[in-house]
Amino acid sequence: MAIPDPHAIPESEHDCTEYVHEADSSYDSGNSDHAYDLYHSVRNSHLATEQQRSHACLRLGLISQVRGHIDEAVSYLQASSEPAAVEALHALTNATTHDRTPSADQVPATAEELYAWFDASGAAATAGDHQTAIGLLQACSQSTAINTGQLGSVYKSCGTSFEHLGKTAEARTSYEEALSLLSSADEIAYVHERIHALGGGEATAADQSPASAQVAAGVIAYENGDATGAQTAFQAALHLEGPESEKGRAHYYLGAMAYQARHYAEARNHVENAVAHAPSPEQGWASSMLNWRWDEHPAAAGTSAAAGTPGAAAPGAPYSPTEI
Repeated sequence: MAIPDPHAIPESEHDCTEYVHEADSSYDSGNSDHAYDLYHSVRNSHLATEQQRSHACLRLGLISQVRGHIDEAVSYLQASSEPAAVEALHALTNATTHDRTPSADQVPATAEELYAWFDASGAAATAGDHQTAIGLLQACSQSTAINTGQLGSVYKSCGTSFEHLGKTAEARTSYEEALSLLSSADEIAYVHERIHALGGGEATAADQSPASAQVAAGVIAYENGDATGAQTAFQAALHLEGPESEKGRAHYYLGAMAYQARHYAEARNHVENAVAHAPSPEQGWASSMLNWRWDEHPAAAGTSAAAGTPGAAAPGAPYSPTEI
C-alpha cells in the first residue's frame, strides 16, 4: 500500500523499512520526485538505521545533483558513508576551481564553502585559537547554505569556544540559542549540562499576560533540562490569555521538544503554528525546521537567525558538521 503522506517522518522502525522499500521502487522506476520525498523523511527519522540513513542520503544527493541543486547534493553526500557518495562528492568538489580561503570576514556562499569554514573553525579551536574559531562559526551562521541542525551545532561550538575564552555570559547565550535547533541526543544533553553549569536559563515575560508568564517559565525549565516543567508551562500558555505571538513561541518550543522526543507528527503541527504566529527569532527557526525537516516551504516563512553574538568544567570537542 502506498504511503499516504511521504512528507510525514516515519515514527517506527517498521515504517522506516516501508519508506525505504517504496522509495527504492520509485527510484528504480524513474519516479525520482516521489523517491526524494520518501528518502527525505527517512533521513530525518532517528528511528532509521545508520545504513538506511546513509542509503537515503546517497539517493537524495544524486537526485539533488540531477535537479541542479548542488548545495543540497553536497550536504546529503557528506552525510552518506556509501562508496558511491564519496565518489559523487569528489566529482562535485573537483568541479569547483575558484575556492575561497576560509575567513571570518567572508560568509560562505555554498555548501562546499560551508564545510571548508567548518573544518577551519575546528582546526582553529584544536590549536587553541578560539577567537578565530568563533569568527569563522559566526560567518557560517549567516550563510544561506546552512541548515537547522548545523546552525544549532554552530551555536553550541561557539559556546564551547566562548567558555575557553572565559566569556561565560556569551557562552550561555550561545548554548541557549543552540538548544531548540538540535536533534542529536548527545548534543542536547551536553548543552543542557553547560547551561546548568553556567547558572541556568533566564527568561523575562514579554508582557504582563498570563500566557507570557508561562512562556518565560517554560523557557527557563526547558533550558535547565526540566522537560516536564517546560511541557506543562508551554501547554498552559496555549490556553491562557495573551498575544498570539507568545502562543506562537510556545508552539515553537513544544514542536522542538516533540521533534527531539521523536514525535514527528506532533512536532510538525506545532512548528506550522509557530510559522504562522511566532515572532522573530522563533518564526525564522520554525520556518527553517519545516523546510529542512519536512521539505515544506511556507509562504509566511521568516529568515534563518543570524548569530549576533552566539552562544568551564569540561568544554566539548570542536564542531563536526555531522547533523544535517
